[in-house]
Amino acid sequence: MKRMNSLRQFFRIKPTWVAFNLVLTVATRCHASTDIAQFGGTVFLGGDWDWLPGIDGEGVKSRCEQGLDRLASHGVSRVQFAVTFFWDDIGPLNPPEGFDYSCKNADLGSYYCYNRFNATEVSHWCFHRPPFDQMPLDARSVGCAEVTNDEIDSFKYNVGSCIQKAVEMGFEDLEVNVRVDDGKSLEGWRNTLLFSPTQEYGQFSYETAILNTIADTLVESVQSSDDVQLAFTLQGEMGATIFFFADEWMDVMDRLSERIDSQRSEDAPPVKIGIHQNNAKLCGCFQVGFEGPHDEYIAMLDDMDTSLMDLESIRQLYARADYLGISAYIPMKSATFDLCDFEGLLERTDVELSYFNLSLKEITGPFDTRLHYSEFGVGGGSSNSGKTPAVTATQAARYPYYGIHGKHTCENDPFRMCECDAMGTCPTENPVREYRRYYFDQFSTYLSQGGCRYHNIEVVYVWGTGSWDVLGVYPPDRSWEDPVILEYKEHIQYAW
Repeated sequence: MKRMNSLRQFFRIKPTWVAFNLVLTVATRCHASTDIAQFGGTVFLGGDWDWLPGIDGEGVKSRCEQGLDRLASHGVSRVQFAVTFFWDDIGPLNPPEGFDYSCKNADLGSYYCYNRFNATEVSHWCFHRPPFDQMPLDARSVGCAEVTNDEIDSFKYNVGSCIQKAVEMGFEDLEVNVRVDDGKSLEGWRNTLLFSPTQEYGQFSYETAILNTIADTLVESVQSSDDVQLAFTLQGEMGATIFFFADEWMDVMDRLSERIDSQRSEDAPPVKIGIHQNNAKLCGCFQVGFEGPHDEYIAMLDDMDTSLMDLESIRQLYARADYLGISAYIPMKSATFDLCDFEGLLERTDVELSYFNLSLKEITGPFDTRLHYSEFGVGGGSSNSGKTPAVTATQAARYPYYGIHGKHTCENDPFRMCECDAMGTCPTENPVREYRRYYFDQFSTYLSQGGCRYHNIEVVYVWGTGSWDVLGVYPPDRSWEDPVILEYKEHIQYAW
C-alpha cells in the first residue's frame, strides 16, 4: 500500500481527463507487412447472463454460443471473446464537500464517479453484477459480491463449453480480451483504475481470480486441437495499471505463457500475450475530464510529471508483448476522406506515446509488436449518452465511438435499417447508413493495400453490441445488422 499512497499523494492536485469511448473490435493478421489484415468478429460477454444457457428461454443456447452461430453463418473465421468482470472499491477516499454519492449528475471530470484514479482503492473482484438497467440507483453504492470458487468453476464450465464449440466449429484463431467494469454501476472508467495485478484485494488478486481462470479455461477448451492459435489480452482498455505497475505485468506475462503452453501439446503454437490501451489518455492518470480538441490535450502533456513511472519498465512491457490492442474508433473530420486518414488515430497515439519515450514505429518495428484493433466500427451516435442518434454523416464521422445502447427500435436507429429489406435495399437514402457503408468499404481497401505509414496491423475485430454490431452478433436483438456490409466479403475477399 506504500506505493499506492505515494502515487495518490503525488497526483491528488493534478487535473483529470477522459478518453474516447471505444467499443468496436476488428482483428487483422499480418505476420509480415505484406500480409493483408482481415476482419474478425466479437462475441461480447458482459456478465454471466451472456454465458449461462437458458437466459433467452428454456432450452435456448447461451448468448455466447448464439453469437458463434451468427459469426459462422457469415463465414468469419476469427473470433474475439470480450469478457467482462467487475471491480468493487471502497468508495471515494476524500470526497469534496457536498459530494453526491449516487453520481446521478456527475460529468466526465467529476471526482470519483467517472475518474477513479487516486480516488479510491479496489476492495475485491466480482464475477457477477446485476445488469445495469436492473439495478436501482439507490442500490449501486452497495457494489458487487466478491467472486467465489463456485463462480470460478461455473465460469470455466460454461465459457469453456462455448470456446470448445468455437474449436469444433472450425474457428482458426481464438482471442480473449479481458476487462473489468464498475461493480457499483456508477460509470467508473476502467482506464483510470489504479491497481496491482498481483496484490490480493479481498481473497484474490487480479491474476489469481481473473487471469488464471481465463488461462485454465482456454487450455481445457482447446485440448482436442493443436492447430488453434490462442491470444490473450490481459487488461482491455486499462491503462493506469500498466503504466504504474509495468514490472509486475511483465512477470504476469511470463507466468501466464508458462501456465498455458506447458499444458498444451508441443505441436501447438505458443499463446500470444497482449496488452490493450485506449486510443487516447493512455495512462488514465492525467486530465481525465478534458473533452476539448486532441491538440489541446497534447499541449497539456508538457505539464505531466512521469517521475513516479518506471519508463524503462513500460518500454520493456511494450517490447515483450506479442501484440498491442487498440480500441480503434477512428474519427474523421468529414464524411469523405483519403484512405491514409485511417492512420490519424495511430499518429495521435504516437504523439502521446512520445511523452513516455515510446513510439508505434518503434513498437511495431524493432520491437516487432503487432497491432490488434480490438474494437472497430461506427456507432452512429452524437453524444456519450447512448441515446442520441446522429442525423448527419458528419456527426457519424466525427464521433464513431458514440452509439446507441439498449434494445433496437426504428426510432433510435441512426441507420434506419428498419426501412430496408433483407438484402439491405432501402427505399430512401439515409446519410448515416451510407456513411457506415462507405467507411467499411474504404477501410477494407485500406487493409488491402497494407496500410500507408503503419503496416503491422494483425487483426481487426468488429465490435459486437449496440449500434456498432454491424454483423448482428449479439442476441436476441440483431436489428443493427447491415446486409450490404456483409456482402462486401463477396467482392473484397481479403476483408473476411
